[in-house]
Amino acid sequence: MRTDDQLIDLSIEMDNFILEKAQKYSIGALEFSAIMNARLLLLNQVAQGEEDFKALLVSIANTHLKPEQHTVQ
Repeated sequence: MRTDDQLIDLSIEMDNFILEKAQKYSIGALEFSAIMNARLLLLNQVAQGEEDFKALLVSIANTHLKPEQHTVQ
């Protein structure tokens, strides 16, 4: 089981990875999101979790995200 601190650290690392790649390839947020979601969907198809992944995306899309609480460092 991962701790909250480990999940926060992972989130920060992912944020920094996203920013680094977006800058490296001069790619906008929407285009980058499309690429990442396509790759994540493929990962979940291979892992036989496609429907759960799609349900997760819908669940996230229906929440009130708070950008001011981002983890980008």
